[in-house]
Amino acid sequence: MTLHISLMCRGGDDRRGFASWGTWGFLPADDPVALATDPSLRSSDVSHVLVLAPAELAAEARLAATAVGAVRPDLALNVDTSVRSVGALVSAVQAVPDIASSAAEVRETVRRRLLASISGAWLPSVTKLANPNPGMGLHIRSLVARGAGFIALRDDPAWVAQLPLKQQASHRISHLAEGDAVCFGELPEPAISALFGFGLTQRPTRVDSLPDVAGEWGSAEAVEFVLRAPVVSRPRLGTCAVCGDPVWERTCPFCHAGLRGAAPTTSSGALQ
Repeated sequence: MTLHISLMCRGGDDRRGFASWGTWGFLPADDPVALATDPSLRSSDVSHVLVLAPAELAAEARLAATAVGAVRPDLALNVDTSVRSVGALVSAVQAVPDIASSAAEVRETVRRRLLASISGAWLPSVTKLANPNPGMGLHIRSLVARGAGFIALRDDPAWVAQLPLKQQASHRISHLAEGDAVCFGELPEPAISALFGFGLTQRPTRVDSLPDVAGEWGSAEAVEFVLRAPVVSRPRLGTCAVCGDPVWERTCPFCHAGLRGAAPTTSSGALQ
């Protein structure tokens, strides 16, 4: 098994990642069919492709998979979307251990890590921030005072505040004390202090910046971060009746077949 994960994002980026289970790279949302001409997919060694995208790029992700299927009908394909940001997707993929032995196991690991992740960013201004919505009050503050900037979280729940945080503005995030954080660029100290207020016990690890943070967060100066709580795994349900790989759902995400030994089931075709 050799898996290629294509991370759909706004903007382009030529970076590639390599692991014992396969490779990963970025796919620009404005050219989704580019994946079908990716040289790495011409190799017969690639047996599985996972197109991973933020939920708002779901249509582009499906188009990319359709184009790949037309060129390489022998590939096992899956499209997976998440409400998390591109930074959270990258962080989850990079954290998959080399011991993962199947494409379904890699996908399951990414999914569980995403469930344990919270996407956020430091921003100098929130005048163009759309997700989460900062509200009129913070929009006005962005116009009249720069200060230490703002901090935004997209999950658990969506939340925006001006820095430095007042004591009553901070809130604790469950299990974060046992987790860690990564930041895609240099976080200002007021933002790091806010993360400690959320429950983080160690400074975030800085990694390479992401493509098109302006499209993601409304500011080219934004610095995204991902808060990562401990992962909670779940037991597998069985093995795929076709490929024999372990499966954590009722059907194999790549073969789309049922479990070995299970009674046949029908599907409405609705996305879950």
